[in-house]
Amino acid sequence: MTIAFLPPSTSYIGIDVSLPAIERLRGLYPDHEFIQHDVDGGFPPGLGDFDTIIMLAVIEHLSAPGYVLEQCSEHLRPGGHLVITTPTPSGERLHGLLQRLSLANPGTDQSHQHIYTCDELADLVRSRGLTVTAFKRFEFGSNQLMVARRA
Repeated sequence: MTIAFLPPSTSYIGIDVSLPAIERLRGLYPDHEFIQHDVDGGFPPGLGDFDTIIMLAVIEHLSAPGYVLEQCSEHLRPGGHLVITTPTPSGERLHGLLQRLSLANPGTDQSHQHIYTCDELADLVRSRGLTVTAFKRFEFGSNQLMVARRA
């Protein structure tokens, strides 16, 4: 969990569609705020601006990723960063194979709306006024991390 790496003075708001996940996190990290909300329809009302927005394994599940990235851009302070992780197309194929061999959780990829190539993800991010500053594949190329900055 990303929060474990933050300095104690860091303000953190976690948002997840899953109420059980939110309740678990509230128990683990009582000094931070957690909101149960589906960001596919936009950010919850009343949120301020952020230095960093982290979307770990989220964008591939969204039906309106462009809209959500617009929301991210609007809620990032100037110079703020957006960090995205998502499976790669080859990682998605590998996961499907592992599922067929009963070596991975079945059905976890069925909620994926779209699996992005690096170029597709970069184009989507740039079209929302953000500048890609870093890109890296990890877990043997099955996942990717992209960092973008708001001017």
